[in-house]
Amino acid sequence: KAAAEARKQRDLKKFGKQVQVAKLQERDKAKRDTLEKINILKRKRKNADVAGAEETDMFDVALEDASKADKASRRSRGAEGGRGPAKRQKRDAKYGFGGKKRFAKSGDAVSSSDLTGFSTRKMKGQKKGPQRLGKSRRLKK
Repeated sequence: KAAAEARKQRDLKKFGKQVQVAKLQERDKAKRDTLEKINILKRKRKNADVAGAEETDMFDVALEDASKADKASRRSRGAEGGRGPAKRQKRDAKYGFGGKKRFAKSGDAVSSSDLTGFSTRKMKGQKKGPQRLGKSRRLKK
C-alpha cells in the first residue's frame, strides 16, 4: 500500500514538472515573439524596413496599440491599492515618504530665490534696551 502511494506521488511530481517546463517554454516563446515584434517596429520607425512586405502588413498600428495597452496594464497592476498595506499608507500620511534630505541641492536657482527665512532685522540684530556703561563710567556715579 505504501509503495503504491509513493509511486503515485512520483508520477504526480513528474507530471507537475512537465507542466511547469511547458509553461516556462510558453512564456519564453511569448517573450521572444514580443521582443521580435518590438525590434521590427523600431526598424520600421527608423525607416530601415529590413523586414519584407508581408511582415510590414502583419505588424501595423494594431501592434503598437497592443503594446501600449500591455504597458498600461502593467502600470495599473503595480500601482494597484495605492501604496502597499494600510499601515504603510498611514505612516506615509503622517510622516511623509522617506529618502535622503540632508544632501539636497541647496545652491540652485529655486533655493537661492526663496527669501522666506531671510530678515535684515535678524541679520543686523536688535538693540535690547540701553547699553550698559563701561566700568569707569559706572564707578563715577
